[in-house]
Amino acid sequence: MATEWAVGTREHRAARAGARRSRARSATERRHYRQPIGQNDRKRGARGFDAAKQVKGRKRHILVDTMGNLLKILVHEANLSESQGGRWLLEQLGNAYSRLRHLWADQGYKPAFVKWVQSHLGWTVEIVKPPYRPRGDTAQATRELLGADEFARRFPTGFRVLPRRWVVERTLAWLNKQRRLSKDYEFLSETTEAWCYLTMSRIMLRRLSVSTA
Repeated sequence: MATEWAVGTREHRAARAGARRSRARSATERRHYRQPIGQNDRKRGARGFDAAKQVKGRKRHILVDTMGNLLKILVHEANLSESQGGRWLLEQLGNAYSRLRHLWADQGYKPAFVKWVQSHLGWTVEIVKPPYRPRGDTAQATRELLGADEFARRFPTGFRVLPRRWVVERTLAWLNKQRRLSKDYEFLSETTEAWCYLTMSRIMLRRLSVSTA
């Protein structure tokens, strides 16, 4: 289970042949792909502002199975927290997945969300967090105590695959390959949700056709 920001227009420098070189790039071409402040002009529909991340737009909460197949999605304004959005998502499930007993979620879902799931649904929740790595003065003191080589061995840097987290991130990548979902084009949140279900249905049907061929 995870949340994702609805992405904006990717930066590009596409130019038609014969276009004037002195022509200033449009505001859309200059914008960042993670949809910062000011990127939602000309986009209609319900939007919100996340003061913590200084981002305006929408969030996508998805629930997937252990193979990454989409079970449920909820799109809402960015001013709502991950915990609140996750709760709304699970409330909409009803008795659809009676065999579901355990959730993996990223660290954006707070302890209040975990307690709510345990008390209302009877499920266990595991928050997947990146490995601890000391910083600042603590890191310097630890490095001096252990030595540079031992410190590097115990606290490696760089990208590391987190347990079960890669499954939901892969599903988000599958959805974002759909052109209609690569950016937040829709007026209604329900339209975005419908496109996500259609995209996942297409992926699953393609897999079934290959396996039966």
